[in-house]
Amino acid sequence: MKFIVLLAVSLVFFVGASAQSKSLINMDELGTTIDTRVKVPEGYIRPPFPEFSFQNFLRTLPTKKFDAKVMRHDGYEKFYACYAAVLDVNIPNQEDLLHGEHAIQLMRSLYLFKNEKHDLIRFTYDDNRVIDFYEYGQGTRFVWQDSVYVKEEDVAAEDFSESSLQTYLDDLYNETTARGLQADTKGIEVSQISIGDAFIQPGNQYSPGHAVLVLDLVVEPSTGERLVLLGQGYAPTQDIHLLHNPYEEDISPWYRLKEEEDFFTTAQWTFRKKHCRRFLINANAASYSQALELLVDGENTEE
Repeated sequence: MKFIVLLAVSLVFFVGASAQSKSLINMDELGTTIDTRVKVPEGYIRPPFPEFSFQNFLRTLPTKKFDAKVMRHDGYEKFYACYAAVLDVNIPNQEDLLHGEHAIQLMRSLYLFKNEKHDLIRFTYDDNRVIDFYEYGQGTRFVWQDSVYVKEEDVAAEDFSESSLQTYLDDLYNETTARGLQADTKGIEVSQISIGDAFIQPGNQYSPGHAVLVLDLVVEPSTGERLVLLGQGYAPTQDIHLLHNPYEEDISPWYRLKEEEDFFTTAQWTFRKKHCRRFLINANAASYSQALELLVDGENTEE
């Protein structure tokens, strides 16, 4: 009997959250991107970003119909209705490879590939190896020699195609967890958070860890308070989706960032403030060398 009551309460909780979320979800055919699908809460504004910036790329990612379901790689629907919208982003391989942290690597890579910034597509493996897509496209690969990996040139033919990028990412997904993604980022204050930043909890012996990406941002002009939209992938591999906010239904799917609280809880995970992070390398830089200059000059704000 107790189980039935708890189940009923849970159903009411999530149905109620879903119904409230729809007030800020554009349900007509005009809502085809994040910024047209999700409305701005009253009193807030979407701060502008340059047209070709990483931030604007994320904010304008395409979304599926408002009633689309999150589907797993094996064809089954995601059992936990924790999402407010589904991104219309192609995940070409049907294996169970692309998880929470990998969804962030994919989003970043798609932007950089679109803008031909191949040397900025670079991520750290869990064992601290690094290879960027410019090297990979030229045919460089890690080769196992004498019990260690070494980087060798001309192992494969030159190939900077989308299929080559997918192979590069598949190799990355096989070798990285949230721990590798943490190595590519630095901690920031919650008050500084912007589009393209992330909450990253590295795994341990008890948990694989998780990561969510900030896909959009609104600001209350008089107070400077920021609300964010969070995107996530998950395990098993599934459509990338916007999380709804079951804790503040009146602003869902936006999330309020409370600087005074140590924990930050999403619909499916609990992070700590220290898990708020920003990529070391600015995706808006023209090249890796310019990104390093920005890093030295302290200009890697990505805001």
